[in-house]
Amino acid sequence: MISLLRRLRAWLRALPLQRRVAYLTTAAVALAVAVTSVAGYLTLRISLYRALDAEMVQTATSLAVVPVAEDIRTLGGLTERALRAGNVSVAAIRTDNEVFYVPDERDHLVLGAKELAIARLQSGYSARSGVTTGGEEYRIIAVPITDLGNYALVLGRPLRPTNDILSSLWLVLIIFGVAGVIIAAVVGAYVARSSLRPVRELSAAVEHVTVTKELTPITINATSDIAVLAESFNEMLESLASSRDRQA
Repeated sequence: MISLLRRLRAWLRALPLQRRVAYLTTAAVALAVAVTSVAGYLTLRISLYRALDAEMVQTATSLAVVPVAEDIRTLGGLTERALRAGNVSVAAIRTDNEVFYVPDERDHLVLGAKELAIARLQSGYSARSGVTTGGEEYRIIAVPITDLGNYALVLGRPLRPTNDILSSLWLVLIIFGVAGVIIAAVVGAYVARSSLRPVRELSAAVEHVTVTKELTPITINATSDIAVLAESFNEMLESLASSRDRQA
């Protein structure tokens, strides 16, 4: 890593100042865009998952009282058609790890230690991402069935709609991020060229004096430090011209 940084530093030093400024500006903007995009994506992802969890916990809590608690083995008479209408999957787990599913449901949730812990603790809830026996991604929530004492109700909802939203957002962030970096590169190159124009003019004037031996003061359209440097150079030329005249 250190050797890579040294090579990068040496490569930057070998570049002309104008390219160096343009590259560094583009890199800084690209880094800022990347950090902002990742932060925005993660923030929205967390918000979507929290909203989904809150909605599912509310639904699972209501199901845990009626009708599931009244008939645990058939989960209150729920059917696969009813689950499809609600776009959910329902199961129950007992403290001895026995699992109850809707009788005619073909694709079941794959339960684990978190759901079993809720059945045993009979408090709080668990939320995680998991899969069904068919391999489809689901968000899985477990809440205790307090009326029975040793069961937990497990509710699952497909993650495809949520993931589709996140995928669309990620694509938009990439497109606008790349566009922002391209614009930053163009602007950075223009700013670097404009800012370094007085330096190039001064360098050309010095080279002209060196080649032609003319001691005519130079004119540089610049302010601040470059203007002071040009003024000092002109004073040096005037001194050299005076010295040449006295020797003549």
